[in-house]
Amino acid sequence: MLGNTGWNLLNPIGSCGNMAQAGSVLAVGVKSKDKKIKQIAYPSALSAALGITEPAVFGVNLRFVKPYVMALIGGGVGGFIASICGLKATGMAVTGIPGILLYLNSYLPMYIWTDMDVRRS
Repeated sequence: MLGNTGWNLLNPIGSCGNMAQAGSVLAVGVKSKDKKIKQIAYPSALSAALGITEPAVFGVNLRFVKPYVMALIGGGVGGFIASICGLKATGMAVTGIPGILLYLNSYLPMYIWTDMDVRRS
């Protein structure tokens, strides 16, 4: 896809999934009263926003099933919106906050909007 057209259509969808995991693990950290969960959740949210979702998924969200399911729904909705709007990246798959560098064109506002929309769901 990238070699033929110069656009990456899968990166925005993957980025929505990463930001959904980041938002759900951040919500767990904010709502939890357990200090150990907070110590795991906040760094996991940061790493998920930067593109590494394994600590968020396996460390927190799968332990509590509801945040994981909500992140799946949010990521799916964000990916659906990104595909409907035709959001495209200009480079290889870099997701989350560093992925903004791939949208330094007319798609940047749409990229930020879809990632912010995912965090609210």
